[in-house]
Order: sequence, then C-alpha cells, then structure tokens
Amino acid sequence: NPKQTASGINRANTLPKATDNRLAQVDKSESIIPVLPIKSAYRFGAGFQTESHIQIKNITAELPLGKRFSFSTGLSWLKAKPLVFINEKLFKDKNKMDFDEMRPKDNVYTKEIVNIKVKTSAVQVPLTVAFRSALNDKLDYYLNAGTNLTVSSKDQYNFDVSTMRPFQNIDYYEGSFERKNRLPLINSWNAGIGIEKAWQPIVIQIEGYLVNYFSTVTPETPKLSPGLKVKLLYQFGPKNNNTTRDFKSGGKI
Repeated sequence: NPKQTASGINRANTLPKATDNRLAQVDKSESIIPVLPIKSAYRFGAGFQTESHIQIKNITAELPLGKRFSFSTGLSWLKAKPLVFINEKLFKDKNKMDFDEMRPKDNVYTKEIVNIKVKTSAVQVPLTVAFRSALNDKLDYYLNAGTNLTVSSKDQYNFDVSTMRPFQNIDYYEGSFERKNRLPLINSWNAGIGIEKAWQPIVIQIEGYLVNYFSTVTPETPKLSPGLKVKLLYQFGPKNNNTTRDFKSGGKI
C-alpha cells in the first residue's frame, strides 16, 4: 500500500499527476505554433515595381545560400498600361489583327466599332539569385539576375458598338470580352543592383534593374526597359548577435 501522510493525503499519487497535466497543457499549446524546419534566417514580404508602360505588385520569399548569396521567389501580378484605339482600322494597323473577327458575334448588324480599350495582365513566378555584401556599417548592397515564369496571362477588351436592327434606328451599346494572352512560359531575363537597410526584423530594399522581354507584353511595351523595385520584408529565424544587417545567421559578412 502507498504511504500516506498524517492528513491522509497520498502525495506520491497527486503531485506527479498534477505536474504531468501541466506539462501536457504546455506541450499542447506549443504544438499549435508552426515552426518551419529552416535553421537559417528567411524573409517574407511584399513589393512594387514599375517599368516602361508596366506596373507589377508581388509577394516574395527570400532564403540565404551561403555567406554571400541568396535566392528569392514568390508570385507577381503584372498590369500593362491600357491601350486605346479610336476605331477598328487603328487597332488592325497596330496589332495586325481584325478586331471584328476576334470578338464574340451577336445576332445584330454591326455598323461600327469604336473606342477599343485593351487591358493586359499576367501572373508570374519570379526566380532570382543575388550576390550580397556590406556597403558600409549601415547598408548592404546586392547584385542579382533572374527570370520570370508565366503562370497565366490575358487581355481584357472593352469597346463601343453602333448597331442597326431591321426596321429600327441605329443603337449603341458597350461590349467586352476576355481573351487568353499567349505569353511564353519564360519571357524575360533581368539584372539589377540594389541597396538594403534593416531594422531587425524589418528590411527595406530599393533596386534598379534592366529587363529584356523576349516577346513584348503589348505592342507599346519595349523589349528592353529599365525598372525600379521597392520591397518591404520581415525576417524570421535566428537573430545575429553582431549585426542585424547581414542575411547569413552567425556572423558578419
């Protein structure tokens, strides 16, 4: 029989059970918080970039590759400056396509199509490798190069139509439709140089770059264009004891 105290309470049974319950509750609460199996620092954030006739919003993830290199990827949403054509002739001259043959047909006689507006957009996956080092005690610099994988792309068309039905006057209405854009899977390469400032765990990057498109996004976008990119990142993982600037955990570059 287990020993009892003078008060008749079996401490050998009650105290360990209470302790085990508390430990079980702590283990259960800690398991709710997800922990990524990455020993080095890593970053997540968002950015904005602008090129000639193109604007891009993106979310990004960045991982270190050794002491001086890093890899970044994510998802980006590209929007080109809308194109406007006052009539079908100008549209055909610029795009080498007949707009009336492209659009969905209706059961009315079309007299004229005017004010054609084209909005081009795409979803891409950026892939970039960067070399990084210290510029001074407060700033880092980096050189990078990469490409973009096209996930999807489309053109949104809006236009005005004048129509004539039998025994009726001329009528006007607005039309619209979408058409899949045939951008290649790999349609560009880019190279840039940027500076980075960190206030642990916040990181800001400003970058100038040059992008070369193999196939133009729209007839007005150039194949070669300069660009400007700004990113705001949050750094996770181990914190460096010597500096919060370098991306490599465990020491200053």
